Parts: sequence; structure tokens; C-alpha cells
Amino acid sequence: FKDKLEEFFKKGSPVLLSIA
Repeated sequence: FKDKLEEFFKKGSPVLLSIA
């Protein structure tokens, strides 16, 4: 479960940064 969370944040962070 934690691995999926880390993977989500690694993939999601650049997306959130690009939107912000």
C-alpha cells in the first residue's frame, strides 16, 4: 500500500506543480 502511495506522489507531484 505504501509503495502505491509513494508511486502516486512521485507521479502526481510534477502534475500538481505544473497546474499550480
